[in-house]
Amino acid sequence: MKKKTVLIYDGDCGFCRLWISRWKHITGNQIEYLPYQEVGEHFPEISLAQFQNSIQLVEPEKKIYSGAEAVFRALAHNPSHKWPLKLYKSLPGFTFFSEFSYRIVANNRQFFSKVSKLFIASKDAH
Repeated sequence: MKKKTVLIYDGDCGFCRLWISRWKHITGNQIEYLPYQEVGEHFPEISLAQFQNSIQLVEPEKKIYSGAEAVFRALAHNPSHKWPLKLYKSLPGFTFFSEFSYRIVANNRQFFSKVSKLFIASKDAH
């Protein structure tokens, strides 16, 4: 049986939980989503600071990605969502912009949680 790719996130973060629930709908059972508070000790190669700073994507062969790249690699498990990763890898400036944006959001999760809830609520109402 092939091991799954694991996306590890901050289980105490409302913003993280909100987006993880949406990503699960995109990736189906291709990705296992786990809070670092429950599984962090099983990944000694990732420090507590790294877990607290960014999501971590661990592929079965133990390759680790974080931040925006982790998001794009996770979403790419759905064939119709491969395009962000392709842009990340090939479009000049897209990697910088993606990681810069990720950092802004990660450093202001409470604010972006409120914005996301408003956006998602209005989108779901239509």
